[in-house]
Amino acid sequence: MKILAKMDGNTVVDIEAIDDWRCTNDDGQIDENVAKNHLTKTGFNPDDYILFFSETHINSPSIGGTYDSSNNKFINIKPFSSWELNTTNWQWQPSGGWPADAKENGGTKDYIWDDATQTMNLRVDTPFEE
Repeated sequence: MKILAKMDGNTVVDIEAIDDWRCTNDDGQIDENVAKNHLTKTGFNPDDYILFFSETHINSPSIGGTYDSSNNKFINIKPFSSWELNTTNWQWQPSGGWPADAKENGGTKDYIWDDATQTMNLRVDTPFEE
């Protein structure tokens, strides 16, 4: 299955699955033009949709997320107003980035953002109580 992102301007408003055969050309390759032809044949405006390719787009489309047409990337919803978009990995991150030992940087520590204080805090697991 492939994913079609239905767009309203640059905002993802719906996500639909499409069978691979509906977007595969005669050479067996996934082809956006074939998918757009399928949409036209079924009464939809192909200009309202973007066919998601994981190797190109990096992030899967998400409802409420946006699409950067100049970079051909889907961008998830910004989790906090103070965060910045890292255009290397197309992920939101705290201003100044994650600590070097954070899982997001390949480290082993799990941090959480406290937006009220604009600080990064090490996540401490508490034992499960019955």
